[in-house]
Amino acid sequence: MTALCVRLEHRFGDARRQHGSSLETKWVRMIYVFCLDSGFVMPTGVAVRSLDRFLTRSDRIVLLHLGLSPREMRDLGACVINAEVEFHECSGRLRPSWIPPSHVSEAAFLRYLAPEILDTDERCVYLDGDVIVRRSPQILHDTDLEGNTLAAVRSRVAPFAASPGGIVAWFEEGIPSTAPYFNSGMLVIDLDRWRSRKITDKLTSYLDRHVNKAYLADQEALNSAVVGDWMAVGREWNYITHVTESFLQQPELEPKDPGVVHFAGRHKPWVHGRFPLFAEEWYGIAQTTPWADFKTTPPTPKRGLKHAGRRVAGRALRRLKSLAAEPNK
Repeated sequence: MTALCVRLEHRFGDARRQHGSSLETKWVRMIYVFCLDSGFVMPTGVAVRSLDRFLTRSDRIVLLHLGLSPREMRDLGACVINAEVEFHECSGRLRPSWIPPSHVSEAAFLRYLAPEILDTDERCVYLDGDVIVRRSPQILHDTDLEGNTLAAVRSRVAPFAASPGGIVAWFEEGIPSTAPYFNSGMLVIDLDRWRSRKITDKLTSYLDRHVNKAYLADQEALNSAVVGDWMAVGREWNYITHVTESFLQQPELEPKDPGVVHFAGRHKPWVHGRFPLFAEEWYGIAQTTPWADFKTTPPTPKRGLKHAGRRVAGRALRRLKSLAAEPNK
């Protein structure tokens, strides 16, 4: 296994411009990690298929999971044509303080186990299951981490530790308020450095103290554990559709060809309602998976006077907001 990460150093001019790094390291074998439970099989399968298009037999896709059935693993395995795929059941390996908020699955914490499970490997790229990979991630995987544990994309919604949605206990922990804060949907990880710096113990210690008030516990704890020990890469490697749609100020400055599109937020291609940017590409990839015939279905309306009243009030409120937004005639 140790021979899998033989390295050849060489330069990429484009990479220097994108990542601000003068030197990159080419890894002969690339390792990509996803984490999931039974509630996220189809989206992860589409993400895996989108990635596999750019891989070869020398590369590995590692799926850390909580209790997938044999059928679910077969469907996910069918999404991998070019690379090798392996599954690791992780039930019972989560620590007591790894408690997610109501809108996050326990599976989000499984990435913390990657350095332990991939114990003879040196580097991997972690990806959330609600992404599609649109360009070869080789240049991302090979990024020179410049001695840091991680590379990630800085958050645009919570750019600083003290931002709302950042590190809630930054003051108590002695973290500078202006420390950069990243979205953890894509991580390039130096597994050896993670292990040597005991990052899992550090983030667990943070959760022991603050999990009850953390909003995005898994992301927040990781940010707290690697303050000053991560580097930023270009936004094209974690292009969050919700942020672009809701917070975009200068569209002309947006990445023109994102490498990784992240459907973070409420609107997702597989959820009934308004589709996000790049939803058409998600469906194009889905057609090459076991879910080729998938179509969204509207949720069943809740019945009863209370729910009917809420629907009427909601429509009235939306109408009032629409009228308020219209220019005066």
